[in-house]
Amino acid sequence: MYGRHPTAVKVAEAAQTNTSKTYFGSVFVMDDPLTLLPDVSSKRIGYAQGMTVSASQTELGLLMIFHFVFTEGEYNGSTISILGRNLVFSDVREMPVVGGSGAFRFARGYAEGKTHSLDVKTGNAILEYNIHLHLGFRSFRNAGMKEKNSATASTLGRVLATCSKQAKDYGSCVASKVHEVEKDMCLKEFLALKNCMQHTIRGKA
Repeated sequence: MYGRHPTAVKVAEAAQTNTSKTYFGSVFVMDDPLTLLPDVSSKRIGYAQGMTVSASQTELGLLMIFHFVFTEGEYNGSTISILGRNLVFSDVREMPVVGGSGAFRFARGYAEGKTHSLDVKTGNAILEYNIHLHLGFRSFRNAGMKEKNSATASTLGRVLATCSKQAKDYGSCVASKVHEVEKDMCLKEFLALKNCMQHTIRGKA
């Protein structure tokens, strides 16, 4: 938005920017309001913060680096990060989601942006973004860890219950000979405990 309180400002330009049809080399920084609906009067839920660089000499194509920063609701404090090419005059522009934080940690996916409205006189525009996310890595990892931990705890419990006598015999043997350590000390008891544990883990106890 431009005017008295602009939310997008030019911070740099190249020597040829002013003579370029695509404003090549211009750099803008933005801190735009993020609303629930594509309407300036809609509820604000955060900010779209980042920068755009005019990176094409033949068409109005922007390099966009920006974050959707959520400040309301269940996603308060979380962000979605986008890095991609934005062809301004395309009906729909697709850009990759490269990450996120908070609720969107490990996020991957893509964002589809389109111009909802444009005021040619003021330069103000309302952009609409539909974001498609995949959070499967995080979910799979957490689920896998829970299943693995559960399986490990179950196996350990069976070993302790089944091989308690062998463990006690081995511990007593080691304790009685702690001052006279020698090769193969308590080998018989150790092998008995080892065999019991292996058979239990394999489900043969």
